Amino acid sequence: MERVGYEKIYRIAHLELELDGPPTAPPVEEGIVISELPPGDDEQEIYAADEESASDERGHVP
Repeated sequence: MERVGYEKIYRIAHLELELDGPPTAPPVEEGIVISELPPGDDEQEIYAADEESASDERGHVP
């Protein structure tokens, strides 16, 4: 592809790991609560924050 003017600017690697069983839950710091998001509760705000955080990543497509 370089012969016709294209330039490699980044590479993506796909890694895979086989586990013997389900992974254990990581430790959670004191004061942090992990819970399910009830349907209809802030999905748009969470999506917007996720999009904003990834917007400067190379190859990001909204």
